[in-house]
Amino acid sequence: MQTKVKGMGGVLMMAVLFIVFLFPLDVSAGESASAARVGYYEDGDYMYHNAQGEYEGYNFEFLQEVSKLSGLSYEVVDSPSWQEAFRLLIDGRIDILPAVYRTESRMDQMLFTDESMCTIYTTLNVRMDDNRYNYEDFDAFQGMKVGIIKGGEDGESFKRYCAENSVTLTIVEYDETQKLLDALGNGTLDGVAITHLGRSSVFRSVARFAPTPMYIAVSKQRPDLLAQINRSINDILLRNPDYRTDLYDKYLSPSANQIPVLTREEAEYIQAVKEPIHISYDPSFAPPLI
Repeated sequence: MQTKVKGMGGVLMMAVLFIVFLFPLDVSAGESASAARVGYYEDGDYMYHNAQGEYEGYNFEFLQEVSKLSGLSYEVVDSPSWQEAFRLLIDGRIDILPAVYRTESRMDQMLFTDESMCTIYTTLNVRMDDNRYNYEDFDAFQGMKVGIIKGGEDGESFKRYCAENSVTLTIVEYDETQKLLDALGNGTLDGVAITHLGRSSVFRSVARFAPTPMYIAVSKQRPDLLAQINRSINDILLRNPDYRTDLYDKYLSPSANQIPVLTREEAEYIQAVKEPIHISYDPSFAPPLI
């Protein structure tokens, strides 16, 4: 009888483990003494509220994977902007802020994971129906009115990009991502320079530059938490070296709904061609039918 009880206990334990790994731990707002406080601000496909009000996106799925291996639970702290979330981390009022560029000045203010969450680039985006701009058409970029996120490293990258390519334009700083994108959508701005927006973007990217790793940033008051996260990320990548690529493809790779962006020379060539253009492609990577 004793042997039978032990056997049933083992089966029960296996069932519990199966359920834990099959269904990811919830990421929800609410207070918990043991939960790690995660900073949230609206950030496109990186993190957003879905139709049911749940938190989704690249950042949250990455954190869920960390949770599976570490046992961490999270309390989400909503912020109106990147600037506010960043300040909360520096002040120790949140413990984690995902997808942060690591710079020398920031390393004095917070801790960073050993491994990055992903490598992402900065983009210059314009409206889909705005045909004034082709890909890296620096002559056309002259005099643009471009919005950036105040205090963001992507905005600083854009300033360097303009200087390197002798582009002179007007830069307007915004505190909130959604207000920035709304200003582009309603015509207040000609463009926005921001970290790549992901699959759901409704804009055209006419420049891409400065690919840079982004990390999970942790409060300097929580080195214990950093150690847990580092161990979990290490285990994630040992189990699946392509995990970050898979997640990138899910949330951040271009979608079929996004119009291809051409250089001015490419656009002029296509306009001038009278006969059909014959192309070849690998059958394994057939282009979508239009």
